[in-house]
Amino acid sequence: MTELVHLDVADGIATVTLDSPAKRNALSSQLVGELAAHLRTAAGDDSVRAVVLTHTGRVFCSGADLADPAPGGPREGMRRMVAVLRTVLTMAKPVVARVDDEARTAFERDEESCGLLVGPVEEPLALVIPARTLAEVMRVIGNDDTMVYISIAPGRSQIMFHLNQVDINSQLIDGTFPPIEQIIPKSHKTTTILHTQEFLRACKRAEIFARDVNGTTRVKITPGESSLVPGTVSISAQSQERGDNEGRIDATVSGPGIEVAFNVRYLIDVLSVIKEEQVVLETNEANSPVVLRPVNRDDFTHVIMPMSVNR
Repeated sequence: MTELVHLDVADGIATVTLDSPAKRNALSSQLVGELAAHLRTAAGDDSVRAVVLTHTGRVFCSGADLADPAPGGPREGMRRMVAVLRTVLTMAKPVVARVDDEARTAFERDEESCGLLVGPVEEPLALVIPARTLAEVMRVIGNDDTMVYISIAPGRSQIMFHLNQVDINSQLIDGTFPPIEQIIPKSHKTTTILHTQEFLRACKRAEIFARDVNGTTRVKITPGESSLVPGTVSISAQSQERGDNEGRIDATVSGPGIEVAFNVRYLIDVLSVIKEEQVVLETNEANSPVVLRPVNRDDFTHVIMPMSVNR
């Protein structure tokens, strides 16, 4: 069998060369196995100070070799790729890719190491991932600022999340996710800035009284009488058995006052995961979608639909 990956060590440098130009150095099961073995050898060689990944031919690596199914199926193939990825990312020695390629797809150079991708990423991918899978990923990550690597199987039928010592594999949902951009308001009449924890505590108190009425809680936003007087937000709920509850907190309000009814559990859910000190509510009408997001963040948008209740 012809070797597809070569290892040469000279002057403290281990050079690992992908040598399957006829297949554009596609990641076949043989190539992945040899690559993993040579990387482990370089990692364990005390004479090696750095590792260089390079290639023969015009293409560094064209991604997964779809004509060579991995023994054990796609899941086993992804597991072997993850093992290679871990070796590269956890190696104590610097790993540098020397790429002479028309399109750099399989390896990308960053400040510390080279990240190995299962295949080329030529355009944005739209995937529908089960909510339970993402919940499990969140549970494993916890409060750690952990780097997460994602692999997508050929055919886009499976996805794998690679975390510290944990791999989470999941089937993808076949279909297209609804166009959520259409329900996000493009403008708003009133902007209200509140302290996150104060708002969360008020909602949790209201939730105790709102349990008998499907979580119905009224949020009344009142602008300040002048620029020197802060506005207020009233969070109230009523229960025939427990009585009434109303909490008031100061807020910066720009625009007309408004009263909106929410299922308070939805407010608690989103406020519980926001770490920023302040949040902003963007409202239009009492029956229009409301946007809630952390202040000064454009990458987090939460839309809550109001409840329809009798006055």
